[in-house]
Amino acid sequence: MTANGRGGHEMTHCDEAVYVATLMMLYVGLPDTPWRPPPLAPIRSLAYFQPVIAELQQQPPPAGYLDYLRLKFQKVAALRQKA
Repeated sequence: MTANGRGGHEMTHCDEAVYVATLMMLYVGLPDTPWRPPPLAPIRSLAYFQPVIAELQQQPPPAGYLDYLRLKFQKVAALRQKA
């Protein structure tokens, strides 16, 4: 993955997987999320992210997708701070 817009840090597949999974978890936790899966048990191991890492290795996200997710996350974080 290319730079994240903050000094050229290279994201590894693990970084990408954790980032995407965390954003999805936060999105599902928002009150206005239209569909919510049943609650999951707490994450107790990094093995939880193995399927996401494998998927990202087989099919990397399109260029700019992680930047898009970062922007969405910033907007959600700003809304949560206002609430």
